[in-house]
Amino acid sequence: MRTVPRPFRHTPVRVAALAAAALLLAACGGETSGEPSASGDAGGKLKVAVLTSGTAQDGSWGQAVTEGAKAAAGKFGAEVQVSDNLDTPQQFQQLGSAFAQQGYDLIVVANGAAADAVKQLAKQFPDVKFGGIAQEIPDIPANVRTVTPIFQETSFLAGVLAGTMTKTDTVATIGGFDFPVLNNEMEGFALGARYANADVKVLRSFINSWTDAGKGRAAAEAAVSQGADFIFSATDQATQGMAQVTQDKADHYVITQYADDHKQAPKTILTSALYGLGEITGQFVEDVAGGGWKNENVQLGLKDIGGLAPFYELESKVPQEAKAAVTQAEEAMKKGCLTLPDGAALGKSGSADAVDVTPLQEAVKSC
Repeated sequence: MRTVPRPFRHTPVRVAALAAAALLLAACGGETSGEPSASGDAGGKLKVAVLTSGTAQDGSWGQAVTEGAKAAAGKFGAEVQVSDNLDTPQQFQQLGSAFAQQGYDLIVVANGAAADAVKQLAKQFPDVKFGGIAQEIPDIPANVRTVTPIFQETSFLAGVLAGTMTKTDTVATIGGFDFPVLNNEMEGFALGARYANADVKVLRSFINSWTDAGKGRAAAEAAVSQGADFIFSATDQATQGMAQVTQDKADHYVITQYADDHKQAPKTILTSALYGLGEITGQFVEDVAGGGWKNENVQLGLKDIGGLAPFYELESKVPQEAKAAVTQAEEAMKKGCLTLPDGAALGKSGSADAVDVTPLQEAVKSC
């Protein structure tokens, strides 16, 4: 989840070079998927650009939005060009402008920190559609649609799983950076663990990186040394370092986010918290191709999209009690019986500890 910029690493010259590269790639045809269709530009092909943090192969945020765009593009013969590993709103605006000038029909901006950039781009290029992920834009322009998952709902289920299964009564969250929306994910997990286990202790840390596996490993080692047997990873590639720590330890697991990461470390990645990022991106493509575009800000909860990934070969490691607890909480949220604190309430690290879980437990029991 990217709702604040990463530390600024690129000079204006570097940003300009990225934009020039995007223009060159677009002029050369970019990356295509499927057969040409009647949708899109004058040439008959819908042209889609995806701008994202992370990478297209990071097994996380970037990969989820990339694969979602490609899957939908294949249905309509659309051309897809991905620009990844972007950090700052300035980069998103520069690249968005470059693709818009090249006649792209849809530009998906998968970064919450770039909402202002999206609004400016939309006004500058009124004939281009812009899809924003994890953004909410007041006075939304007619050519913009934003979709934001309610992240804490699915991460709450991950916490219920960990809180029920932990043998040490200690779990940990390790995040990339300390900012409100990422805290929604991490505190949702912490709240779920507390809901399931009155004795649980939640350790929290931030590594100030999305990608540094070494920092991920060091943070995981510190958490395990304090007794944590479950780690909730709120990073991208840095998760790989966490998995290195837990994979050879009995009954120690990592729960990842954004994409189904099980294959990266099948002995220790128990499940992944999924928020439907690929589906959201793909829906942008389908809405433009099929004429269903609406200019609105949308929030999608667990009743609409997302959930935990399968356990695969670790299925036998998950007790029936834990499966039942997760299912019960999930059904209660989908039915509207269980309502979690909103993003504002869970936007600060440690905020879940102040929430009284008794009403949550009672709501589920009575559902």
